Amino acid sequence: MAALSDGVRQFFDRDDWPVAETATGESTVFETVFAGSEQAWAVRVTAYDAFGQVIVESLLPLDVPSQRRRDLEALLLGVNWHLLTGAFQVDPSTAEIRFRNSLLLPDGELITDRLVKGLVYSNVLTVDRCWHGLLVVTEGAMDAQSAFEALAL
Repeated sequence: MAALSDGVRQFFDRDDWPVAETATGESTVFETVFAGSEQAWAVRVTAYDAFGQVIVESLLPLDVPSQRRRDLEALLLGVNWHLLTGAFQVDPSTAEIRFRNSLLLPDGELITDRLVKGLVYSNVLTVDRCWHGLLVVTEGAMDAQSAFEALAL
């Protein structure tokens, strides 16, 4: 049986993504960058072989001024309500923004390229779709409600 980390590695190799890989005691972390339509950002995929779980996180390079945090949080709350998979998260102390989704394969189920591809691309394409709205709210160019309506989720 192939480990989840092997499946993730194979996906990145076959899809020709440059990846830095780090193995720890209970996980393997794959770090890369995705170039969206307006911005590039870091992506981290963590495979927990023993638990049958793969987590994908997009780490958004937004510096959110303290006076814009409430509007950004309001926008993300609305966006999250409409998403089918994954969620945006905001660290309350630093305002770091991430988008996270995950996959659980119980009972030793095998992972496939197609599963990893769906997981990774659903993550980065969701971020890419929402990027402009997050940016204009962060910069104060638009309020949360207007940005949410412009996203047309």
